[in-house]
Amino acid sequence: MSQLFIFAMTIVWGALAGQFLAQMIASTIGLFMFLSALAFSRVVRTLNLIGFGVMLLHLVLFSLLFVGGNWLSNWFIDYTQWTAGTIASVASFVFTLVYCVAQIPGKFLLNRMCAWQPGFFEAQQAIASQDRVAFARRCRASQSAS
Repeated sequence: MSQLFIFAMTIVWGALAGQFLAQMIASTIGLFMFLSALAFSRVVRTLNLIGFGVMLLHLVLFSLLFVGGNWLSNWFIDYTQWTAGTIASVASFVFTLVYCVAQIPGKFLLNRMCAWQPGFFEAQQAIASQDRVAFARRCRASQSAS
């Protein structure tokens, strides 16, 4: 029974680690977007400072979860050998990472529009959170058309 539980946990940890790594990458790039916008954007500095703080918090949080989770999983999963658990963990990690990385460009667009387009941050707050990336794409398309 314990081996079955450890196998299931390796799959769960692989998926979580993939999500944490994708969030770390997105947060790092978002952090630098808001940092450069602090210096050069026409958007109110307070909004860019808030965006910078949120990205910094995300980066610290997901880094701690990724490193801490790897440290904790090493107590139960032997990554020095290829077993069913390690293969399942790596496969879960890769599939989750591919799924999450496919969503990152939309988040970059949303962060960029919030950091560089005056009034966009306030406008996107009125939109439901699941529709904000689509809203950013529509705004970008209407700007490029005009």
